[in-house]
Amino acid sequence: MVVLIIGGKLQGTEAVYLAKKAGYRTWLVDKNVMAPASKLCDKFFCIDALERRTMLKLYRNADIVIPAVENKAVLEALGRYSAAAGTPLVFDAQAYALSSSKRKSDRFFMENKIPAPKPYPGCAYPVIVKPSGRSGSEGVAKLYSEKELEACPCYLSGDYVIQEYLEGRSFSIEVIGRGSSYNMLQVTEIIVDSRYDCKQVVAPAMISEEIEASFYQIALNLAEALKINGIFDIEVILDNGQLKVLEIDARLPSQTPISVYHSTGVNMVGLMADAALGRVKPVHVRARRVCLLQQVTVTPDGATILGERIMADAGPLSVIRGFFGADEALTDYSAEKNCWEATLIITGKTETHARARLAQVMKNIRKSTRESELQEAIG
Repeated sequence: MVVLIIGGKLQGTEAVYLAKKAGYRTWLVDKNVMAPASKLCDKFFCIDALERRTMLKLYRNADIVIPAVENKAVLEALGRYSAAAGTPLVFDAQAYALSSSKRKSDRFFMENKIPAPKPYPGCAYPVIVKPSGRSGSEGVAKLYSEKELEACPCYLSGDYVIQEYLEGRSFSIEVIGRGSSYNMLQVTEIIVDSRYDCKQVVAPAMISEEIEASFYQIALNLAEALKINGIFDIEVILDNGQLKVLEIDARLPSQTPISVYHSTGVNMVGLMADAALGRVKPVHVRARRVCLLQQVTVTPDGATILGERIMADAGPLSVIRGFFGADEALTDYSAEKNCWEATLIITGKTETHARARLAQVMKNIRKSTRESELQEAIG
């Protein structure tokens, strides 16, 4: 099977990695010759996805197409190519239109009685301000007073969502379906950095059966309301024993699918391909091991753990097994570079075991950095 993936940044890297793990041939389209996924795929086409003639040729030779972009014009064009070529596009345009607007999503949550943070002005400070049309942590700010809010008039322009700030653990789940049949996958824990960017995923999340059942019910309610064709993920926060939905995204996410794959063996890209071809079968999701997925950036000053944004502009990545003791890493590392980034993939029989392995990997990386500095000093 040939999987055509459009976009080679974070989601594209996820799609290429998992498609190859599923045994598929991977073709990638990105107009950036230095796209992170450009060296991971079997064939890389450095073209603009709006080049209709070239894209139709690729479509006609592919079995399915997975979009890993958020550009509206490109997504609309991909839908037209799919209709013209007859190649399935794993994308639910209606669900994406809803999930790509936080304002629309919040209204949808209220209409469907989905628990969510209280909206401003019906909440106390501090509040979280999020751009309605941007994904993930981009542009998110925490404000402590009315004075801070009024100091930035753009926040009140209607282009932002303002909600109560909640302290608590964050979790995520993916749902893959085809209208009325759904697979709800493993619950993962999301750990963020100071900029609310995910820096570590824990799969599975260590939560009670009651909390897990509550999350699965929320996921089922959303899937039935959306009648999803494709994939969407849900991020929630645990607030005083109750899960509240922070956001949904009707696209292949980054980080969690790889984590779930290494914990359970379930491959989301494989399930997406099956769904696109009309083969939705129930999947038993059981954790075989704990997986920790974490980003690290290395400079002459040392190794620092940060959110996934560091990988977006890292340049072409490679998969390296046994990287400083990790199971695998997606990285732009080379022995000649003193600055590089990596997504570390580490597994263990238990979370304690996995964290001990992660600590050793970080120790190995920091030791290597110090040895490089010493070698340079000696000359």
